[in-house]
Amino acid sequence: MRGKGDIISDTTTDAAFTGDDVLAWLDTDDAASQARRLARHRGFSGYDAMTQNVIAEARVAVWHRLQSDQPLHVERPGAYGTGVLRSVLRQIAEGRDGRVRLVDDPDAFDRSTHTAGTDDASTDRSLFADTTGDEVRVHLERLADERPWLTSAALTHLTLLLEPTARPDGAPWPASGSTEQQARCWPGLWYAGERELFDEGVDASDRARIRKTRSRRIAMVLDRVQKSLDLYATDRGAPDLDQSSTGGEHG
Repeated sequence: MRGKGDIISDTTTDAAFTGDDVLAWLDTDDAASQARRLARHRGFSGYDAMTQNVIAEARVAVWHRLQSDQPLHVERPGAYGTGVLRSVLRQIAEGRDGRVRLVDDPDAFDRSTHTAGTDDASTDRSLFADTTGDEVRVHLERLADERPWLTSAALTHLTLLLEPTARPDGAPWPASGSTEQQARCWPGLWYAGERELFDEGVDASDRARIRKTRSRRIAMVLDRVQKSLDLYATDRGAPDLDQSSTGGEHG
C-alpha cells in the first residue's frame, strides 16, 4: 500500500522542462561559459579550445538519455546541463572511454555489473576535512523550496557522508547496483517520508515505475547536495567541489 500518493502523478508533474530544453541550453553562451569554468577548475590546460568538444560530448550524452523509455523531465535545464558537463569532464579526467552515464539514468539500479569505486566515500568525506559540515547544511537550508522532502533527504545524505559507518536502523539500503552517493539517498528519502519509493509493487510494470521514480528522486537529491557544495566552495574561494569527482559513475 502506498504512503503519500500516487507515483504515476509524481513522475509527470515534478518538472516543467524536457530533454529538448537541455539540448537548447547546451547551445547557449552560458553553457560554453560553464564548460570553460569547469574545465579550468579541473586543471585542464587549453580549456578554451576544448569547450566545444565537451559540449558536443554532453549533447551526445543527453541524446542517449532521451532514447530510454523513461521521459526526461527537469526543473532547470541549465542545472541539469551543468551536471552533464561535469560528468563529461570527469570521464575525460579519468581517461575513460565510452558512453557518459548521467545521474538520472533509468538503468542506474539495473546494472548488476556496476560497483562503486573503493575510494568513493573517503574522497567525498575529504571535501569536509576543515569543517564539521555545518556550512554546507546552511546552504542546503537556504536552497529549500516548496519540497521539504528534498531538503530533508539532502541533509540526511550529508549526515551519512560525514558519518561513514552509520547505517540507519529500519531504513532501506541497496544491496548492489548503486554508488555510495546513490545509496546514501535511500535512507534520506525514507526518513523524508517518500516511503512509497520502496514499495514492492503489484506487478512488473508497477515495480518499473517505482524504480524509475526513485531514480529521478535520487537525481534531485544529488543535484541539491552538489549545489550546496558549489556554494560552499564559492564561500571558501575554492574551485567547485564535485561530490563524485573520483570513484563511481555519476549515475
